[in-house]
This record gives sequence, structure tokens and C-alpha cells, in this order.
Amino acid sequence: MESARVEFMETLEGTSFRVPEISYYPNVTGEKYNGTSMVHVLSEQIVSPVLLYKTFKNMVDDGITHFLEIGPGGVLSTILEREFEGLEVSTIKNDDDLIELLEA
Repeated sequence: MESARVEFMETLEGTSFRVPEISYYPNVTGEKYNGTSMVHVLSEQIVSPVLLYKTFKNMVDDGITHFLEIGPGGVLSTILEREFEGLEVSTIKNDDDLIELLEA
């Protein structure tokens, strides 16, 4: 995987990144983005474990109370609802879910 990371890094070197306008928590660190090179952050995700619980915990500790999962599984929503209290967690698994959420 290291060779894929290096190749990806080289590809990203030609890409311009702006500072995120909203809070961003890379799952490679689990912490709020701190200005580290985005090339480094993104390429490290290829060779690093996903720090999912740490990411969620830091988001909740920072006051984030609304989560929206988009995708067919609902695994992330299940983890959030099981591990943390007082959150509003929504899941969009298909077009009908999206319509229902928009009409609410």
C-alpha cells in the first residue's frame, strides 16, 4: 500500500486545496483539521487505520449534535446512536429517504 500512497501523493501535489470552510475531522487522525498539508492527510488515509470512534468522540465533544449518514448500510448511524446520547442522527439510504428528510 505504501507504493499506492506515494503515487497518490505525487498525483495530489498538482492539486490546489483551500482551507475547509466547515469543521473537518480526518479519520486518519480523529481530530479536527489543524492545517496539516491536505496532500499528507489524504495520502495517509491509504496506509493508516480509520479512527472512527475517536473521530466521532471528538466531534461530539466539540458540540456537534447532528449527523447525517448517506449510504445503504446505516452502520455509522448505529454506532453513533449506541455510543452517544443526545444526538440527532439521520440516514439516507435511498431516494425515498432523501425526499422524506427534505419534506420534514
